[in-house]
Amino acid sequence: MAAFKDGEDRGGVMKTTMVVELLLPDISDRRLLDRYLEAAVIIFEEYESQN
Repeated sequence: MAAFKDGEDRGGVMKTTMVVELLLPDISDRRLLDRYLEAAVIIFEEYESQN
């Protein structure tokens, strides 16, 4: 989130992807990956709305 806050969208996307891949037990499960990414977007949007 700090990367997004600093205006580094590409860095933010890369870091978010890395975190999701670390947390996701099986990166080949596309449905689960989509759910994790949706959760990441919701967290980001909530963070943005507070700043």
